[in-house]
Amino acid sequence: MPIILPKKPKSAFSNKTETTPKTPVPTTHPLPFIDRITITAKVPDSIPGYGPVGKKIYSSVVTHLNDNELFGEDVKKFGNFKIGKRMELPSLQKPKYRPTFHMAYDKSFGASTLRFDFVPVDLGPQGISELKSALTFLPDGWDFLLQFGRVGRLDVTVDLPDMSMDEFWFLPPLSTGTVQYRVKGALQSIYFGSAKGNETCVYDRQAKRLKQMNNWQ
Repeated sequence: MPIILPKKPKSAFSNKTETTPKTPVPTTHPLPFIDRITITAKVPDSIPGYGPVGKKIYSSVVTHLNDNELFGEDVKKFGNFKIGKRMELPSLQKPKYRPTFHMAYDKSFGASTLRFDFVPVDLGPQGISELKSALTFLPDGWDFLLQFGRVGRLDVTVDLPDMSMDEFWFLPPLSTGTVQYRVKGALQSIYFGSAKGNETCVYDRQAKRLKQMNNWQ
């Protein structure tokens, strides 16, 4: 979905004595980055050379639930996910920065769905490397997620100083439902599509963090 950022209007005044700089001034553009990602993997019935995947993953996870070097504190469970844990990564001292892991299962099949949620900028290159190494309870580790995982949520952040959301021009696909949320008249979030299908949300991250009583830097 395109989002148009209008250019600031040029000044009506001119300065004829102003000289053109000898060296062109480089222009900068907002650089988006992934702020949050959720990866969900449906566990297949079997993998050649590995056997019944669901039961083996379930057994491996349950065996390591009390392993303080792999899993930390419990996190809120929801839906069919009966297990929810923080993953311990050596380079991350604050629990809130650590990835969350959820697993749905039943007794006959074993693990059926796996869910990982993390903020790449909080993990950093070292944390990402540690996360890949920690997935010892999956067949082929990180490669299992690459093969069977899908991105269920992707938050992309762009820093736009001195610009409010009301200054954006949103160009959603045709026939797309739109819902706006405003606080004291100021646009803070806008949703396109349906939560039961494909949904895009554009929101003011600074306002969200201030609401959560976090300092914005």
